[in-house]
Amino acid sequence: YGNPVLKWEKKQNKDAGLEISFFKGRLNAEVSYFNERTTDLLDQVQVAASSGRTATQENASSVSNKGFELALRGEVIKTPAFLWEVGANLANIKNKVLNTYYSDAPSQDISELNFNTRFVKGYPVDGWFGLKYTGVDPNTGHLMAMARKQTRNEKGGQVFFTYADEEIDVTARSYNDIVTQYRPYYLGSKQPDVYGGFQNRFVYKNWELYAGFTFAAGNTILGFNERWSTPDARSSDTKISRLNRLKGNINRWRSPGDITDIPQYYLNTNAFKSVFTDYDLESGSYLKCQSIALSYRLPKAVLSRYSFSNAK
Repeated sequence: YGNPVLKWEKKQNKDAGLEISFFKGRLNAEVSYFNERTTDLLDQVQVAASSGRTATQENASSVSNKGFELALRGEVIKTPAFLWEVGANLANIKNKVLNTYYSDAPSQDISELNFNTRFVKGYPVDGWFGLKYTGVDPNTGHLMAMARKQTRNEKGGQVFFTYADEEIDVTARSYNDIVTQYRPYYLGSKQPDVYGGFQNRFVYKNWELYAGFTFAAGNTILGFNERWSTPDARSSDTKISRLNRLKGNINRWRSPGDITDIPQYYLNTNAFKSVFTDYDLESGSYLKCQSIALSYRLPKAVLSRYSFSNAK
């Protein structure tokens, strides 16, 4: 049976656009602005275990998306025998979680983060949350990171928390201390801020050359990090060492005084294996060649002999 509590999501759109053409159609531009608000989105929320489950799906979230899109197309050179046509499009998108189960950045607890993105009120969609990597201690080989120290306060019968930046030894600290005493930072979004593409098309008599590219920027993704190479993502270096390793691991920390960005190997698990930091993230920006094509259009005089109107 379906869940009678769930309902359809709702969306409100506000759009404005402008189309312009110059030089008898040789240069064309389109500009548009959009502002979308989506409410009653499905989200996973935690519930009391006494209910028979620890989490459930509810219409608990709302999101806003706003931005602009720009498209250009122009004929740079146009003669009876030759045509050079260029085109480009760009979209800038800003999204924000307006309401959801998490009203503040989640803790480092595996049950809350699980090394994935989260929807948190006031932050962009698919936000990464974790500690800020500051380096490897040359004396101990431990990973160091900045964290938000959480302090409980009470005033007028009201309880509130304050936060202060503090550099901590992630390797030496216990996992429980990090989860209970510190809060993570916002480290970026998995979703790009900018999308776009550009194309070039050359036509000379019956020959045509086309090249199209796409790109995206402004997002962060999980990097290829050695400590995530096993199924449980938190195994000891002894287990992971049975697998292929990146060549850079030759330069890992081995003795006091070593300057490196790869922490010391350990026989057992530690907080570093369980706590998420921006050490595990990298830029998701890319430029991709979507297609390159060289084609030849058969002359009409040849096609007419075989009752074809077009062949390429």
